Amino acid sequence: LEVSPTFFEVTTAAAFVAFRRAEVELAVLEVGLGGRFDATNVTQPIGVAITTIALDHEAQLGKSISEIAYEKVGVIKPNTVVVLGQNAPEIHNLVAATCREHDAKFIDSRQGISVSVHCTSDATQLSLGTPVRHYNQVDLALQGRHQAVNAITTVRLLEGLTHQGIEVSESAIISGLTDVTWRGRLEWIKVPSGRVLLDAAHNPAAAKALAEYLTEIRGAPVSFVLAVMRDKDIAGIIDVLAPLANRIVCTTMSTDRAVSASTLAACVRDRSPKTNAIIESDPQA
Repeated sequence: LEVSPTFFEVTTAAAFVAFRRAEVELAVLEVGLGGRFDATNVTQPIGVAITTIALDHEAQLGKSISEIAYEKVGVIKPNTVVVLGQNAPEIHNLVAATCREHDAKFIDSRQGISVSVHCTSDATQLSLGTPVRHYNQVDLALQGRHQAVNAITTVRLLEGLTHQGIEVSESAIISGLTDVTWRGRLEWIKVPSGRVLLDAAHNPAAAKALAEYLTEIRGAPVSFVLAVMRDKDIAGIIDVLAPLANRIVCTTMSTDRAVSASTLAACVRDRSPKTNAIIESDPQA
């Protein structure tokens, strides 16, 4: 090869081989970056879910939500069921137009539904009525109101697969919502002194979801342990989290992509001078 495949491309190809050997009937693929030129986009999907689009990977995907959305809709192909999660009107229009262009069935996840979400530190409970059925007081395995939004998109996609001749039962859908595990996403971990919340808030939108969750379940200032990759919007993440912090312990990770603890602390002090920024270069300390 003139150009060596990336790690993600190799692992994607390996996953396809594993799926074939295991005789998998239905596989769920998550796009790695954007969609249009992503390694996963060699497939012909039967269903596509486009969740809430936020600024991330701007160097590769574009500086605006519209530019990023253009890359996302590159996964839409003919005869596909496409479900759009909560997004701005211009994204809705772009996805709907792309579906018409490719003769794909478009479903707006927010249309024709009734929703109630109750969020505590122990559970996120969703009651959802769709044009197909009603799901009453489902305790989601993934925490936070933003995960309730994602759950709605998931339910509408699974219901929409009937257009592809695939019937997913109500019990199977509820089992997926209540039993799924996703490490590092609002994950409570028990420690001798109580509990620690672990979350990979890797961009300002994700940090905002974390901040909203903490505000709703706690309200009081919290201590953060923070490490960030240097290609992320560090200032944007700090601007969202600092107002909730009584202190931020700045550390780093064992990768060249990570910003140093001292640089991160300097950014915290610059963006939020009143926040107590502590440098701890060893994340194991």
